[in-house]
Amino acid sequence: MKLIIAEKPELAKDIAKAILHNMQINDGVMYDDTYTVISSFGHLFELYRPEDYDEKYKHWNLDELPMVFSDWKRKPQPDKMKRINQIRDLMKQADCIINAGDPDDEGQLLIDEIIDYFGCDKPVYRVYVNDSVAKNIRREFANLKDNRDCAKDGRAAYARQMGDACFGYNESRLVSIVNKDKIPYGKSLSVGRVQTPTLGLIVNRDEAIANHVKQLYYELIVKCSISDIPNATVDFKLKHNKELLGEKITDRAVLEKIASSLDKSYVCKTTVKSIKNNPLLPYNHTKLCGEMSSKYGYKLSDTNKVLQSLREKHRAITYNRTDCQYLKEEHYEQAPSLMPVILKNIGKEYPIDYSIHSSCFNDKNVSAHHGIIPQEREIDISQMSEQERNVYIAVCERYIMQFLPPQQCEESLSVIELDGRSGQLVYSAKKLIDKGFAGFFGEGEKDDFSKFFLSAGEHTVLPDKTEIAEKETAPPKPYNDKTIIDDMASIAKYVNDPEIKRILVEKDKDKKGEHGGIGTVATRVSTIETLFKRGYIERKGKSIVSTKLGREFYHMLPDNIKSADITAKWWIIQEEVREGRADVNAIQMSVAEEFMKHKNSVKSLSQDAWDILKCPFCGKPMRKWDKGYSCTGYKSGCQFTIRSEICGKKLTDAQIAAICEKGQTGVIKGFVGKSGKEFSARIILNKSTRKLEFEFVKTKPKK
Repeated sequence: MKLIIAEKPELAKDIAKAILHNMQINDGVMYDDTYTVISSFGHLFELYRPEDYDEKYKHWNLDELPMVFSDWKRKPQPDKMKRINQIRDLMKQADCIINAGDPDDEGQLLIDEIIDYFGCDKPVYRVYVNDSVAKNIRREFANLKDNRDCAKDGRAAYARQMGDACFGYNESRLVSIVNKDKIPYGKSLSVGRVQTPTLGLIVNRDEAIANHVKQLYYELIVKCSISDIPNATVDFKLKHNKELLGEKITDRAVLEKIASSLDKSYVCKTTVKSIKNNPLLPYNHTKLCGEMSSKYGYKLSDTNKVLQSLREKHRAITYNRTDCQYLKEEHYEQAPSLMPVILKNIGKEYPIDYSIHSSCFNDKNVSAHHGIIPQEREIDISQMSEQERNVYIAVCERYIMQFLPPQQCEESLSVIELDGRSGQLVYSAKKLIDKGFAGFFGEGEKDDFSKFFLSAGEHTVLPDKTEIAEKETAPPKPYNDKTIIDDMASIAKYVNDPEIKRILVEKDKDKKGEHGGIGTVATRVSTIETLFKRGYIERKGKSIVSTKLGREFYHMLPDNIKSADITAKWWIIQEEVREGRADVNAIQMSVAEEFMKHKNSVKSLSQDAWDILKCPFCGKPMRKWDKGYSCTGYKSGCQFTIRSEICGKKLTDAQIAAICEKGQTGVIKGFVGKSGKEFSARIILNKSTRKLEFEFVKTKPKK
């Protein structure tokens, strides 16, 4: 029996349908006389926690840091023991094993760690399955590889996994120990290789906005009549000589002088070029999450859940955690059978042209996964939630538009040469020739087509009127769900060190949807959610901004651990591990080395870094504990305490805040008296006795 271990249940089902004859199913295992197919559920194992090695690590002690564990051990995840035992038993019966993890480093590691945990000594092969098309799956199974030749990718992922654990445990414990007297009960501090640079993006953006100083600058507009075209007037704009006059003109007198010299007719040379706007590429995970945020206001975590549901529950789309926007040539060949199903599902008709070969169909640009497209399955979208339906239709439309003609425009550019110091007067306009796909989806050229279109050639123009427009520089815009996830995928553009920038871009050279990023499409959303959970960032309307705690925390961290430089440096080591030139523990050894540089110099947070309650009597912070809140000024004699549960009713943080800040709550229902009867009341803080009292609510007698 040949045992196939797939990374996910969906992939296992696709493989089984493609290669099994007379398939039988028993308790999630699919089999015939030749193959048995079973799936993992993501990682079945997790790395040891420090306290799993030694009980002493339960107590956070600065002297124990850094903690480094060579060849970090793994342990089964308790909630996945049934599947682990199933795979163990099947491995004993198998003649050989086939690793069907996703075709990337993490997929290799995920199945290898199962095989390694049980000490398998049987032949192991590797198959790379990129999609759910049966004939393509059968083709890959005809080209199995020796898993030993692929294990290097798993080792590289294991090195990174150990590095992340070593970094997270040590750095988080360090900052927590330094700030142990300032962390409120129930709160925590954490540092992460991806989490912290992401926080840095938001903090730096917020501070750039706060510190922005408006600067006035001026632009010159010249209204000109065209002598050879009756009643034609166009607005030329000065394109000034930046080498001589600067990036922006801040002295109005400079433009006044140029304007006063425009006292004659000029010859403008106009060129016309054709522009072809192709449809936007199919979505990858990052682009789709951003689009849904912009269009519908969906949070990243919401779209993430919807995509998982569309993939796993409805089986409506292909693999969703992809960083690629391109498709394979085989997808182009499958379009005539897929397209009618899609159109029926969404209830639309379009003039599809299968002879159009979109640039998205390019085998060379497909990495571990291809772009997100619909599956060839008839689906009743009325059974989907509104969010599921909107996301599914968006995926369908991006695929459909690949078989519609491009939008075609013409652009005319008219130039008047002034003296060398001043620069040029320029005017441009666009003319729509054919709406193409944009006529159906509205995602083409957004420019104004109503401007007067000058034909190619030379025209004599006469300045009629000049206008000097006063403008001011604008600060950058706050982050939102779309822009933060986009910048995580291209953080290299904010890196000043040219070598680090080069390495980050090099890391993603084979990923067309990535441009020097941090994290992966599978982890970015959870990273941002962690920042919210920790209280480092918050939402203000549609904007994502840093909190006071987030800004203080980011600035207290050493420079060598809070930038994207870490990802670049680790990638170099990871490639050395892949190539066998470095030990698998090399990344965590690098982490320990960097840790020692700042172990004894980490700054601490201010006492009021957290936006916490203040004692209504002495003004000192209230500290949350398991049974309520107590004033931190107890050493000075203030012993004010509020218990979180009163008369069987657990108070919310907001209600406790109302007591401290306003001296009373609103009406609270659900208190239980000594007789067992429920009652409603306000809680009032008696300032003279420093005790809480009930203000009972009078109820109207029933008629």
